[in-house]
Amino acid sequence: MDNIKTIMSQLNRQFLKGAKIPHGMSNPVLCKYEGQYVIATFFYTYKREHLDSNQMPRPTFWMVAELESGKLIKEISCEETDFSTQPYDVLYSMEKPDSERPKPEYFDDLFKLFDEVREQLLVNGIFDTDKYNEYKKMMLALVPVAYHVFYHQLSEVV
Repeated sequence: MDNIKTIMSQLNRQFLKGAKIPHGMSNPVLCKYEGQYVIATFFYTYKREHLDSNQMPRPTFWMVAELESGKLIKEISCEETDFSTQPYDVLYSMEKPDSERPKPEYFDDLFKLFDEVREQLLVNGIFDTDKYNEYKKMMLALVPVAYHVFYHQLSEVV
């Protein structure tokens, strides 16, 4: 099983077939897609004025990848199949909940939790809800509050 850091790096390189456009990528979540647990992430594209105003558009693409290998299953345009009910004509504040920058170990611990949940699913077929909720709480502590809804909605894709 590849670790989630490696998988996310691979998925980011595959976004829009490697097109060099400014974009942001979410942290991974787990969801059920076509009856199976998968790794999911969303992407948003932006322009200079979005950076200047510290407000971003909503996600416009999402990806699902195999739980064990992280191999891309599908890149999906939100115009084709949307995971969110949020409007497109609104910009979302990127104001972070905490201005203190986390230490590198924070991300090691965060992704270790995610990988532990994946491993339990793969080895025992058990979804460790408590550990996954711990991961989500830790991860969302770094995410702008306006973007929390996207993480929740992507996690609920069935």
